[in-house]
Amino acid sequence: TSLYAPSDELDRTSALRWPLRRAAHVLALTALAGALLRLAVPGHPEAFGGPAIVRNTLGSVGVAAAAAAIVGARLSWLPVTVYLGSVYLTAPSAPGGAAAVWAWPMQPGPQVSAWAVAVGAFAAGTALLATRGARPVRQ
Repeated sequence: TSLYAPSDELDRTSALRWPLRRAAHVLALTALAGALLRLAVPGHPEAFGGPAIVRNTLGSVGVAAAAAAIVGARLSWLPVTVYLGSVYLTAPSAPGGAAAVWAWPMQPGPQVSAWAVAVGAFAAGTALLATRGARPVRQ
């Protein structure tokens, strides 16, 4: 619900800069979630500890934000859930290689390729949502 504002008319006619406000909204909530999850997940950074959960939070928020702009805020959870579920079921057990790109949620914390993909997904999704906003709901 936080990716959608039910005021399309306000978005179109406002003199305020909505893209900056949308980006700040996503950044603030992601920073809060990442910090709290980092503290809540014990483990070693070389395994699947705090750094991995922060990376997965960034990537998942990016995919959800892009989905909100493309399919709408009501269904923005669906692509993230389907992707994470399919990666969990199909990712190889050995980290690294090509799997670090397509299976970034299942990689150990310090995996550079997985971080690059997750940060790229976060940046692209946040930029798309900030510029376009969530897709309007048709009634």
